[in-house]
Amino acid sequence: MSALTEAVSQPTLSDVTIERLKTIIEGLRAVPVNVEIKVQPVEKEVAGEPPVEVTSTTRQD
Repeated sequence: MSALTEAVSQPTLSDVTIERLKTIIEGLRAVPVNVEIKVQPVEKEVAGEPPVEVTSTTRQD
C-alpha cells in the first residue's frame, strides 16, 4: 500500500520537462500581439430612426 501511495504522489513529468514548459510559456507571454477589432453595422443607419424596429402597444383592461 505504501508503494502505491508513493507512486501516486510523484509527478508524472520530469523536472527537466517542467522547466522546459515554464520557459516556453514565459516566452509566449513575452510575445507582443497586435489585435485590431472592427465593428461593422449589420444594417444601414437612417437618421431619425432607431437602429431596430420598435413597436408600441397600449392596452387598458
